[in-house]
Parts: sequence; structure tokens; C-alpha cells
Amino acid sequence: MQIRVSEIGPEGLAVDETLSVEALAEIFAGDLPTSFSPVNPAACTGLVRMTGLDVMVQIDCTLRLATDCANCLEQFELDVPVGFSLTLRPATQTMAKDAELTAEDLDEASYSGDKVELFRLLHDQIILALPMFPRCSVPCMGLCPNCGGKLNTSDCTCERDSD
Repeated sequence: MQIRVSEIGPEGLAVDETLSVEALAEIFAGDLPTSFSPVNPAACTGLVRMTGLDVMVQIDCTLRLATDCANCLEQFELDVPVGFSLTLRPATQTMAKDAELTAEDLDEASYSGDKVELFRLLHDQIILALPMFPRCSVPCMGLCPNCGGKLNTSDCTCERDSD
């Protein structure tokens, strides 16, 4: 998914792309492998526009993923919304290496040449949107620390230390 900066008109450029299950699986198996797997393709929509030399990117999509609950280890599906706005500055205008970052700098990246690779931006934002401790439900009780019984489906009858 590439955008040519020279093709972005005054009204902007609409983004309407579908990420295939294979492309999403590649994201989850990449540099930082995760336990998430895509259930179906994800439709991504948004707008890319120019502001001077800066490229403004706004994209929204929702991913349907399967993973294991961090508490009870049961597999479940969840929707993960991914929405972001980034300002891409030409590489010649980026900050010095020893400059201190501000909160606004976290919504910025750089581009070089005439192409902007949207897939890499989406990749990073998808990884950032994943929950660290996915839970199948808010009241998930997890597993018994003694016998490993599933506390969501049955009461544990093992003897526990009451220290």
C-alpha cells in the first residue's frame, strides 16, 4: 500500500484498502511475534492530505482477532479498533538525534522521496493497538493457582493454603 506524494491533490486522497488475512498474519508473525491471529480481512478507510510539505495521514480500521485469554487461557475473538493520525515530514526536516521529544513529536514520522508506505505505518499502529493482557471477559476468574481448574466454568474444590 503505497501513496505517491505527487498524486495527492488539494482535496486529499481517499484511502479504502482491505488488509488480507495473509497480510495481517504477516504483521503478527513479524519482528514482534504475538499470539494474535486474524479471523477475517480488515477494511481500512481514511484520508491522506498535504499541508505544505507535510503529509497528514488519518486511517481507521477494526480488526477481528483470535487469541488466548491472559487469565483462563481459553481462545476467544475480539475486535481491536485501530485509528490514528500521523504527520509525515520530509526526511530533511526531521529532528536532531539529541533533541528532546515532546508529546506532539509522537504523532510524527518522516518520509523520503515521492512515496509513503502506508502498510508500514499500519503495521506499527496495529501492534500498538493490541491489548497487552487480552481477557475473554471483564469478570474472567482465570485458573486456580493450585490445581489449574477453570474458575469460570466450575467451582474449584481443591484444598488451598489459607495463610
